[in-house]
Amino acid sequence: MTNIKWTGKRGDYTAVSYGYILRAEMVSRGCWWYACYFPNGGGFHNGHESSGKAATQAAIDAMNKHMNKQ
Repeated sequence: MTNIKWTGKRGDYTAVSYGYILRAEMVSRGCWWYACYFPNGGGFHNGHESSGKAATQAAIDAMNKHMNKQ
């Protein structure tokens, strides 16, 4: 399990792990957007969750899923 350090504040967070860029941003109360950008411009996965915790976890899950396909 990778310990990922999120940076940012007030509903806009970013993390970098294994070349992946992870984002979580509060769009409105109870609606968070997340994204996982793949290394070297290889695409991305994104979606919406109901909390910051769920959004950061979804970004991490997208990274892990993509890493396991490699």
